[in-house]
Order: sequence, then C-alpha cells, then structure tokens
Amino acid sequence: MMKPLRFFIMALLCAVANLAWGDDMTGTITFGSASGSTNINKTEVAGNDNLNNKWTITTVFSGTTTSFTPQPGYAQVGSSNNPATSITFTTTLPESQTITAFEAKFGGFSNTAGDIELKVNNTVVGSGSLNGSRDVTVISTTQEASGTVLTVTVTNIDKGVKCYYISYTLEEEVTPTDPTITVTGYGNTDGGYVLLAWPE
Repeated sequence: MMKPLRFFIMALLCAVANLAWGDDMTGTITFGSASGSTNINKTEVAGNDNLNNKWTITTVFSGTTTSFTPQPGYAQVGSSNNPATSITFTTTLPESQTITAFEAKFGGFSNTAGDIELKVNNTVVGSGSLNGSRDVTVISTTQEASGTVLTVTVTNIDKGVKCYYISYTLEEEVTPTDPTITVTGYGNTDGGYVLLAWPE
C-alpha cells in the first residue's frame, strides 16, 4: 500500500516589509541672535535656519525705509513713526515635504495691531492677531500639509513688530526595505520534496 505523502512545514515567515523609521526634523530660525541694524529698502534680508534652509524677509512700508533691527531675543521691524505695513517670511524647501508642525512667535508695542498667517504653499494652516504689547504664538491647526514653500505673513500693521522665531517640523521619510520571506520544509517518505511557490 502506498504510503500517503507526508510533509511538514516548520516555518513560513513572510515579513512583507521592514520599515526604517527616523526622527522628525525641526527647523527653527530665530531673529535676535545678531546685533546692529539693517535697513530694508528695495533689498531683502535673508538668513538660514538650523536645517540650512534660507529664509527671506521682505516688507511693505509706508515711508522710504524701515528697519530690521536685531535685539536680544527678537528683532524689531519698523516703528511707530515708520511702520512696515506688512512683513513676509518665506523659505522654499529642496523638495516637497510633509509639515507636521508649524509655528511663529511675534509681539508688538503699545497698541500694535496686525494679522498673522502661516501657509504651506497656498494653504493657510494657522492664523492669529497681534494685540498691543502681548506676545502671540501662532500654531498650525492643520495636522499635516505637504508642499515646498513655507510662508509667514504679518499684515495690517500699524506699529513696530517684534519677531521672535519661526519653527516647523518635517515628517521623516519612511524607507521600505525588501520583503524577507523564509520557508522551511521537510521531504516526504518517498524522497520527494514539497515545493512552495511565492506568487509574483
């Protein structure tokens, strides 16, 4: 009598993908680390953040010049006599990224007013308002937004503005590795083997 085929599969392990995760990266540019005063006329003020992304600061002002003046802890833009009516901070990332956090801190002087917006590309992700001398931190209310251009604008200004910092967090990319497939089998009593074919 022909012995029935017997085969045993000791292990069939299929790891579809091994994922390599990294920590998110946070970029920050602060405005009070330098000394002296830079007049903004037809030129722009630029500086790099800690991730080496270049931020450009431009203004619209009511007079012939205004100033971007670093102070300990912040930079002052404009004054009561010659305010900048709007300030724009812009950076362009090397490639499209997912932004998981975005915030900026500003302040003013007595009776300073102004509207603050955070944008990823053309999408507004956060907003707030200046209120006199009270410092305001505007935080993105959108959990995730993808793009290459980050913009912070302060508009409708009527006095000098204090610029403290801008901070943003990039989601670390997930890198999949090749699937790991391990198959262990045993021969049957007739000396044959069971072949397992993984579908392509």
